[in-house]
Amino acid sequence: PHLSVAMLDIDDLGRLNERQGREVGDRVLRATARLLTTESGNAQATIARFSGQRFALLFRDTDLQAAQDAVERLRQTIAKTRFRHGQEDVRITVSCAVTGSGPGDTYAALYERAESALGDAKRYGRNRTFVHEGKYPSPLLPVSLDIEERGMAI
Repeated sequence: PHLSVAMLDIDDLGRLNERQGREVGDRVLRATARLLTTESGNAQATIARFSGQRFALLFRDTDLQAAQDAVERLRQTIAKTRFRHGQEDVRITVSCAVTGSGPGDTYAALYERAESALGDAKRYGRNRTFVHEGKYPSPLLPVSLDIEERGMAI
């Protein structure tokens, strides 16, 4: 059985907290969790807040390509969402990492690959997805998905 793992990290949440206050940041975290849950599609991901502004997604019986597709759709959906707080719109982006299990992989190995890919996604500009297939992380060339802008009250 395939197991794919993804990590999503909200970009610049600390700056958002400084500018708009921690309450707005917390609302954005909760709204992001709702979006991840409702928009994960057919991938059947188990989603958990991992630490701080980071979420982990476990895709059971899902190959790496299907997990990449799901994560990239989530990334673009979040970027096209206006989180409404009163009269203000708050926009966020997320950096993403995806890796898949191979023969003999441990959970620690999957975690290390996901961390490495997420670090590269942050380092190379944020709001992007990196994939780690075993040797080293590489950027996912994003396909422009037909995702409409939306508003979401927080």
